[in-house]
Amino acid sequence: MWSRSAYISHTKCDHQFINMCEPFNKAILEYRDKPIINLIEGPKFHLTNQIVTQRDLMLRYKGNICPMMQLLLEKAKREAD
Repeated sequence: MWSRSAYISHTKCDHQFINMCEPFNKAILEYRDKPIINLIEGPKFHLTNQIVTQRDLMLRYKGNICPMMQLLLEKAKREAD
């Protein structure tokens, strides 16, 4: 029987958090000295463009699994040979 109480639900490494914060901080860097409305709209515009770009890339992709996982799988297959 599996139980969530037997497993730690938080990460022991902050790399995931850092990987999310650094691009966000870079995106708002040019808007930090702007009024509050521009400070909110700038990153929103940046994130929206990023989401649309990723969606367009994935719509054109015809594989069964996502491209990054496909690369990792191919690497593991080469190492196993």
